[in-house]
Amino acid sequence: MRRPLAAHFIITVLLVATAQAATQLESIGRTSDDLPLAWAPWHGKTIAITDGGVRLVDWLFDPGDRAIDLLATSFHEVRLVAFGDSLHIDQPGDLDGYLVTEDAYGAIRVRSRGPDWHLASNRIAGAAWFVDLGDEDITVYPAPGELPAASTVGMATSVLPHDQAVSDGDRAAVARRFGGQTLIQVFDLSDPLAPSGGDLVTHDEPAWIALRGHTLVVAGSLLRTYDVSDPDDPELLFELGPAGEYSQPSFRDDGILAVWRNGDIRLVDASDPADLRPGATLPAVLPLGEEPWPLLLEDDRLVTRGQHGLHGYELAAGHYVLLDAGVGWWRPEGSLLAIDGRYAYLQGDRRYVLDLHGPAGRIEVLGAVPSPPPGSGAFLSVTDGHLIYADGSGDVVIEDVSEPLLPAETAVIDLPSQVREVSFDAPFLSLVRTGIVDLFDLSNPAFPQNAGFIDAVQHPTQSVVHGHLLFILDHVNGTDDSIHISDLSIPGPPPIVAVHDLAGDAWLHRVIQMTCRGSDLLAQVVRTQGGDVETYTLRLDVSDPADPVVEVFDQLHYFWGDWSQPPVELVGLHVTVEVNNLYLNDYQGDPVTMPILDILQLPSRIRAMTTEGNQLLTHYDRSLVRCTVSSSPPVAAPVTVPIAPTVQAVPNPFNPRTTFAFEMSRAGEARAEVHDLRGRRVRTLVAELPAGPARLTWNGAADDGGALPSGTYLVRVVTPETVLTTRCALIR
Repeated sequence: MRRPLAAHFIITVLLVATAQAATQLESIGRTSDDLPLAWAPWHGKTIAITDGGVRLVDWLFDPGDRAIDLLATSFHEVRLVAFGDSLHIDQPGDLDGYLVTEDAYGAIRVRSRGPDWHLASNRIAGAAWFVDLGDEDITVYPAPGELPAASTVGMATSVLPHDQAVSDGDRAAVARRFGGQTLIQVFDLSDPLAPSGGDLVTHDEPAWIALRGHTLVVAGSLLRTYDVSDPDDPELLFELGPAGEYSQPSFRDDGILAVWRNGDIRLVDASDPADLRPGATLPAVLPLGEEPWPLLLEDDRLVTRGQHGLHGYELAAGHYVLLDAGVGWWRPEGSLLAIDGRYAYLQGDRRYVLDLHGPAGRIEVLGAVPSPPPGSGAFLSVTDGHLIYADGSGDVVIEDVSEPLLPAETAVIDLPSQVREVSFDAPFLSLVRTGIVDLFDLSNPAFPQNAGFIDAVQHPTQSVVHGHLLFILDHVNGTDDSIHISDLSIPGPPPIVAVHDLAGDAWLHRVIQMTCRGSDLLAQVVRTQGGDVETYTLRLDVSDPADPVVEVFDQLHYFWGDWSQPPVELVGLHVTVEVNNLYLNDYQGDPVTMPILDILQLPSRIRAMTTEGNQLLTHYDRSLVRCTVSSSPPVAAPVTVPIAPTVQAVPNPFNPRTTFAFEMSRAGEARAEVHDLRGRRVRTLVAELPAGPARLTWNGAADDGGALPSGTYLVRVVTPETVLTTRCALIR
């Protein structure tokens, strides 16, 4: 299985030492999307323009340390053309050419050719020309050494960023969309020194266009082909239905056309433009509900980009079948993080699965799975291979993520009213609703047990579960807050064993956030009177929950950081967030005497953080950084990564059978589960196998013996020691 690009630029991590520290913070993993603005194939590789410059990668999936930085310039709103040994980058007002060469040893060299050097992209009248489709006109430049002059032809109206312009041979076309209509103008470039524009073709819906020779393809409610041999009188050749939303066509040299339709990618045989023939359809893995970005179909490769990532496909040799080639660049966005051993999860409007043991210690974005966006009481936690989250409706969902990219829902906690706030500390889950706090025992996450409810609190707004104690914040308008303590170790319904009312003076006392350290509950309190505002830290020593000892300290800014980010604990360190800074304090049990050990400064605002053991995972902007705490200063040494066990399907693609090859560390049962791309399990193979090299053979049939259709299948092999995954393609 190919892996996505894990990192595209180096993130500088600044450690500011403010005190002698027994522990050192060391950044050991990072990932960033640096999502491409434009891309093009080049000699079996891909040239991509990102915010940071121009990079050369192996197809889409080269590890970050093997990607080659060609240029470090910043680009915006660019167009890219790459062919032969030439590279053209077109920015508004600029026309830059580069010569890209590779010597016998694989070394890449880039030389700028300057704005007066133009690349040959079209062959017109036997000569090479570059056709530049600008904002208000089309300019035709001669290739070096051909003809001395350039010529232009004006557009009917200015081209906007969402419009399209294409050229091929001696024809060019521009589509402008406005007012629910599309106007398409075809240009005749057969005389490059005197190009001319044809009449407008009007469509009553937004459309996308592609051009191959004198065949124009218009994708709208139908897929239409036109003969534009006479640009003044385009001739409709064919309409392909059924009605749907066709968009983003891309031609291959042999006439195969890739097009979006209703969220899927469809191949169409357009070698005879007067008789279009539908081919294979591949459900697109990019998120739906967003405007699709250009498809690029070149040889046996297809690339498309959505708002959140770049995805690649391969065409099986001799077939019009698309094989999912995996994810290239992701744009991981989210505000909730959780770690469970090797994997981490970032939750936004989808859930990203991160492998913390990627190549050379980097974090690798394995993919994304559909997931409801965070709603009221949003939270994300993971325990014993089960992910727990509150969806947008307020329900709490528990999923089995033993196979992270194939989550299986195991339980849903459906409550009669909206969940406002959630807290979890294994095994107890606390859910705050209006006027009530529900408690569940998740000792077995697949079977949550109702552990009772607490309705003795008037207006519960926050809860914190810490071991066998539950702290509930009661917020009543116009009066001071109070903290209720429940001892969950007492059999029966959860009893309230103590209540602490905040100071009843002339000020109004409000708790902003709470956290626990050892036997202490710490609360950040804001007290107001008129226009005056003060903050302080309240500590409740709950060694005896029924008789808490109360202490008050002046507010220390670095103890709490931003109000929106509660502190976390990292191997005895107290970690807080302030915009783009992480404060690391040596927690000695007393907030007043807590020294700052380090400040970790990141390039932009921190959006989420989480910890597990001695590692801290932080998400900011579109990047993730993982840090670990070690007991000695980091030593500059090569990073060694154990070779993870794998499973391979041989042959792949296959027809009619393939063999799953893997290693058994010890004798026992091995089970291979085959899933389709919708996640449905279609076949299970089970065998008792000895230690050593092992094989399971699949004949392409389902459990009921019926032949499965062509397509890509996910394979999950479970051995006594591990779970392995791969993909295979069945071609009939």
